[in-house]
Amino acid sequence: MFTIIFSFISSFAVAEEQGVLIRHTGEVVAESEITKPAESTASKISIDVVQADIHNVIRLFGTHTGHNFVIADGVEGKVTVSLEQVPWDQALQAILLSHGLMAISLGEVTIISPL
Repeated sequence: MFTIIFSFISSFAVAEEQGVLIRHTGEVVAESEITKPAESTASKISIDVVQADIHNVIRLFGTHTGHNFVIADGVEGKVTVSLEQVPWDQALQAILLSHGLMAISLGEVTIISPL
């Protein structure tokens, strides 16, 4: 049993030195194959709300960006978040995903709806 543990640790150490990611499934992915999110060019926003209605939070993003949002039926919930100087598109995406929502962009209009 110690040999198996040692082999696993040795494999992990060697893999780490070679620049790979070992996923929780055991799959080994080369660092060169991992796509990193693009750097956002969106303006930054700071938002600190507790139990705010999600409709009002989305309206806040509209006011900050000048972008138009359409909120579909079924979008509901309260938002508690504290973010400092985060690109607004990343902040909105994090809030939406944490509430089971998605954004569909249609030019200058974005539809917010359940997943």
